[in-house]
Formats: sequence, structure tokens, C-alpha cells
Amino acid sequence: MDTLPVLMMSVVVLSLPEMINQRKALKAKLIAIPLSIVATGIILVGYIFNMTL
Repeated sequence: MDTLPVLMMSVVVLSLPEMINQRKALKAKLIAIPLSIVATGIILVGYIFNMTL
């Protein structure tokens, strides 16, 4: 149950169709920076949920 919110966030944010749509409007570096920040945040939230719950 702890990892369910993290999985739901990762499915929406890190989806391949979303990256393809963003690639049409942005350069690769501008996609990679927020993607890595969000992925790191999702991992940290998962660890925090598992430690506290």
C-alpha cells in the first residue's frame, strides 16, 4: 500500500507518450532536467513513505 501513490505518480509523469509530446516543443536537455528532478523526488517520496508508514 505504501508504494501505490509513488507508482501512480511515476506512471503519469514519466510516461513515454508525454516525453514524445514534449520533444516536439522542447530540446532534449530541457526535458531531461525536470525529468531527473521528478524521478529523484518520486524515489525519495517512496523511501519516506516506506520509512514512516
